[in-house]
Amino acid sequence: MSEYQYVHFIACDKPLDEKQLLFMRKQSSRATITRRDFTNEYNFGDFHGNAVEMLRHGYDIHLHYANFGIRKLMLRLPGLPWDKKTLARYTPETGFKVHKDKSGSAVILEINPQADAGSFYENILDLDPLQDAIPQVRDLLIAGDLRFLYLVWLAMNQLDGNLEAIEPPIPAGMSDLPDCLVELADFYDLDSDLLDAAAEGSPPLATSADPYAGTNAWLARQSNDDLKELARRFLTEDPISIRTEIQTRIRKAVGADVWPVAELSRTLQQLRVLADEIELRRTRKEADAKDKAKRERLKKIAANPDAVIKDVESLISQRSTDSYSRAAKLLVELSEALGPVEGPQKARAVAESLRQQYSTWRQLINVLKKFGLLPKRAARRDR
Repeated sequence: MSEYQYVHFIACDKPLDEKQLLFMRKQSSRATITRRDFTNEYNFGDFHGNAVEMLRHGYDIHLHYANFGIRKLMLRLPGLPWDKKTLARYTPETGFKVHKDKSGSAVILEINPQADAGSFYENILDLDPLQDAIPQVRDLLIAGDLRFLYLVWLAMNQLDGNLEAIEPPIPAGMSDLPDCLVELADFYDLDSDLLDAAAEGSPPLATSADPYAGTNAWLARQSNDDLKELARRFLTEDPISIRTEIQTRIRKAVGADVWPVAELSRTLQQLRVLADEIELRRTRKEADAKDKAKRERLKKIAANPDAVIKDVESLISQRSTDSYSRAAKLLVELSEALGPVEGPQKARAVAESLRQQYSTWRQLINVLKKFGLLPKRAARRDR
């Protein structure tokens, strides 16, 4: 497989101004650059721009993907939503950094697994769903959602094979991940059984009677002149950037809600064992459901075999390898549904009739032979 790299930046809070655009154009001569995003694809060569400085100069999100192991994600936040002690508990030994601004409270979270080729699924990914999800992930981070940090801890330690790593506190809501965090988990190859194992013991998300209580409290403390100024800015400036600014001010003034957690302190090895047990239960359940569906299907076929034969004829009229295979599978089920004596006789009789009716359709006849519905040509004997 040939090498493929994709480099993307997104401006969430506000579009870039002319000075910022000029800086971005100096980072790459080949990229497609707008006030809202920056995109480049490589089948050879590499990106040599300064991603950290590009985030400090206007963009809020950076995604760098390569099918040979790079899955780098960087998010600029107006401030760190958690205290340092909380963040330290979720920080894996490798693959995670926090870049602080030289001035101000903004930070950049960097997730950059130290992965070799073959560490991740190597087929080229469809990145469109992830690109749509990352700005939503950033919104969750600004609100203090700890589930992102837990997923990063899980992904980085799984990649490192650090089975003795002790998990951090389990955030509430792990059993009800929003779609954007599911996309993030998929990007870092976290399988659903491991996520279900991690979710066991996770507290439910609390439902607040008034989710805007903090906002309302902050607004109540603003003067009429301040509120008029906010309204003017919403109407004349970029509303997304104003919203982010106000959210930051509210969090600083009112304080963010502490995300509820549970302390289980399991090792990654214990989580993997639990994930294997969940997988076994799931596969058994799926097999039982499949068997039940088949029994019901066979019962329906036995009650009305002529309807199945009509379905077979309809499929064959479509004249494709796939439709021939589906028709043959229906005949195999007809054979099973009608019992060990009548069933095979009926199915083979239908197959023989088809062979005679479509004697020149070699592909159809080969499929019927493959499914054992027609006798295969006897091997030639030497005389």
